[in-house]
Amino acid sequence: MKPVFKSISKVGIVVKDAAKTIETYYKKYGVGSWNIWDINSGTLKDTHVDTGDYIIACSHIGNTLWELIEPKDSKSIFYRFLKTHGEGLFSLGYSVENFDQVIDFAEKADIKLIYGGNWFGKRFAYLDTYEDLKHIAEIYSFEENSKLPKPSYIYPESNENNIKPVFNSIRQIGIAVSDIKKVAKTYNDKYGIGPWEFYKYYYPKTKDMSYNNELLFTQKFTTAATMIGEIEQELMEPGDDYNVYSEYINWYGEGLQHVSFNYNLSFNEAVKLHKELGHKIKQSGNINGAIYNYIDSMDDLKVISEPLYVPSDFIMPESDYRYPER
Repeated sequence: MKPVFKSISKVGIVVKDAAKTIETYYKKYGVGSWNIWDINSGTLKDTHVDTGDYIIACSHIGNTLWELIEPKDSKSIFYRFLKTHGEGLFSLGYSVENFDQVIDFAEKADIKLIYGGNWFGKRFAYLDTYEDLKHIAEIYSFEENSKLPKPSYIYPESNENNIKPVFNSIRQIGIAVSDIKKVAKTYNDKYGIGPWEFYKYYYPKTKDMSYNNELLFTQKFTTAATMIGEIEQELMEPGDDYNVYSEYINWYGEGLQHVSFNYNLSFNEAVKLHKELGHKIKQSGNINGAIYNYIDSMDDLKVISEPLYVPSDFIMPESDYRYPER
């Protein structure tokens, strides 16, 4: 089956204060500049279901559009997310070959369009794919000769301090799930996203596993991974209650749990920076020499971030199983 989505092109994050958050992104991490727009019903056409005023602030991390969304009233899907979930990862934006064909696919598959419209020639739609994909999917396309309005403002107005970016691209998006085989099957069979390589992790296959600063020898979890464009999509199913995946599911339900960045720093430098910023290591481990850390950077990045060290001689072990089978 041909994939419904071509690639992950945008990450959407709901925040309480966009101006404060972009200042933090820029001053601490060198992410910017930012284009900021005020979105209201007067600037939108062909709106579907939801209205409401909000602010969007956009920058790029590598080839991925990084979008912060601040709701300004109680009418939007973004406000409801903020009230029920708090700040954090809200949606993934996907590039598509044909916008209308994906809308037709959604209608036939009984996938609800929860918000959409036309903003100066940019057509967009948020699809309620949570049951299938464990996140909201946004698709968008630009009409011929469309031109977005000038931003309400740009931050910073000039890069006088010449701050160097900490990140150079997005490596991976992680999703915590309760039934990893079922979710991977849905991705593959319904959306054409796959194949998925599954890995079961437990001691002694893993070393130096810790959760909230406690060394563990009983931690178990399963992952499944595939590529969507340039970004790896990873599903994680906990095998016990002593990991960040079960923690996330217990708090919020299944959903977008972490972002793994490619840093313009060495692994040790990245971890040191996070510690200097007051971030705690939620979970860490060593898998065949590859070392990962889940960093609680929610206060400023609004996401859990994952620095990863992969030695030059690292060899990925053979997966425990694959869907669909070879």
